[in-house]
Amino acid sequence: MDENYSKIIKHKLYWKIIKGRRSSKGNRWLSHLWPNNKESKLIFIPKFAYLNYIGPGDIAGNHYHRNKKEIFCPLGNLLLVLRNLKNNKNVRIRMSIGTKQRHILYYIPSKIPHAVINKTKNFVPLVVLTNKKDLYANTFKYQVVG
Repeated sequence: MDENYSKIIKHKLYWKIIKGRRSSKGNRWLSHLWPNNKESKLIFIPKFAYLNYIGPGDIAGNHYHRNKKEIFCPLGNLLLVLRNLKNNKNVRIRMSIGTKQRHILYYIPSKIPHAVINKTKNFVPLVVLTNKKDLYANTFKYQVVG
């Protein structure tokens, strides 16, 4: 169920990104990905980036941000756990680097409790892009996973 949910979210995101922005030339097509002014208010333009190495069996996060939005770009396999505050249940999404042709980005809106779990036996790098130039300001602990 969670994997199907993840696929639906990714499909909707891809469709939203390319809808109305495709242009064709020859045997290829190009989509404009950077948001226009109206969309940038809905999401964000990254202002800060950092690299987080998550150790084997470690849990990162277990918090939410009041104003900070994040985009996760894993460089390996990690488990993202989001708390649905409407029904108080967790949504689990398996994050991966993707393929050589396409890297996968995961958007974390503000006020959504989240945690990242490394279930592998190696350190896994996670690149994080944010709309705020701080690491911990307005970060509030929230037990998503034990």
